[in-house]
Amino acid sequence: MNIYFNDVPEEMHTIPCDWNFRSWQCYRDSICKDSVRDGISAIHGHGYSFISNRIEPVFRSTFLTFKNASLTYKFDLHEFIGRLRLGLDVEKGKKKQSACAKMPNFDYLLLRRLKQKLG
Repeated sequence: MNIYFNDVPEEMHTIPCDWNFRSWQCYRDSICKDSVRDGISAIHGHGYSFISNRIEPVFRSTFLTFKNASLTYKFDLHEFIGRLRLGLDVEKGKKKQSACAKMPNFDYLLLRRLKQKLG
């Protein structure tokens, strides 16, 4: 890919960090200005963060909520957000919190885009 984009750089598009939010961004203060302003649009599950409970449990909790969602015509976004919030609250309530669970307003940033869809 590097060779290809070197030859045709006009075809490469960068995405803002709120569309590629990674767990290490929870360790830095407001490293992603886009997510602080607009909310997190997509989390990047690198390094087993979606399947390991040791790396970033709130990422795993979010992944499991999406994985277990039934996307049928009866899908209820309010109910889904409630399940997602519950998973985040469980992680925040644990004695040993992860960096993202300790991050101020992480749940707000993660849920903001979904709530905007509700109107």
